[in-house]
Amino acid sequence: MNNLIGRGAFSCVYKYQENGHWYARKVIPLKDLPESMLVSTQREIEISQSLVHPNIVRVHRCERTEETIEIIMDLVEGTSLEKFIPKVGL
Repeated sequence: MNNLIGRGAFSCVYKYQENGHWYARKVIPLKDLPESMLVSTQREIEISQSLVHPNIVRVHRCERTEETIEIIMDLVEGTSLEKFIPKVGL
């Protein structure tokens, strides 16, 4: 998988194309994920999939394999929150 666009403590996010549309694919390896994080991640996915609002990134689906959880969501291009928040504050 290429097109890495971000990396966090427990996951990597890739730019991903499917059926002519671009999405973000968040890949969470299960190997080193603490059980407590797995439970909270699954709950976060369930909640995110139920939310529909123009200001919230939409989660289209979640795929789980023996090695990973992969979350397919809207791709939001532009400045990262990491760079944006210090400029405008919260």
